[in-house]
Amino acid sequence: MAGRKRKPTALKVLHGNPGKRPLPKKEPKPKVATGLEPPEEYPDAVKDYWRRRVKQLSDIDVLTVIDAGLMEAECDAWWDYRQARDTVLAEGQVIEHTSSFGHAMKKRHPAWDMMTNSWKRWVDVLKETGSTPSSRSKVSTVGEPNESDPWAVYEGGKA
Repeated sequence: MAGRKRKPTALKVLHGNPGKRPLPKKEPKPKVATGLEPPEEYPDAVKDYWRRRVKQLSDIDVLTVIDAGLMEAECDAWWDYRQARDTVLAEGQVIEHTSSFGHAMKKRHPAWDMMTNSWKRWVDVLKETGSTPSSRSKVSTVGEPNESDPWAVYEGGKA
């Protein structure tokens, strides 16, 4: 879909539905995930990262039962970044190679490009889950509204 990302319904309600368009009536409300297990084929380091992130996101009611694919994307990007970073740290940012004319040349290590690409993928997924400071304000929780939250009234909760 082209254009800007859709604003979550909770934010539309909070802002008074400025566009005055009808709000979705049957928006899915998946349950908060607890104990999502990592795929068996992951190395132990990735499984540890997975469990740590699932706990962090479940504790703040952001991760739902349908987000396993999102967790896989995050873990894959994190692992790709770590492997490429380790290669760059071990071999350096610049490598020497011989040109087709037989001249010795220096060029950026291919793992550097892999590292920067996987970093971008990782940060993109972190933004989706509200795990960066700037994106945290754009993510809504899926749990029950906080009873003492004065803004809960605007989201259908109790003040």
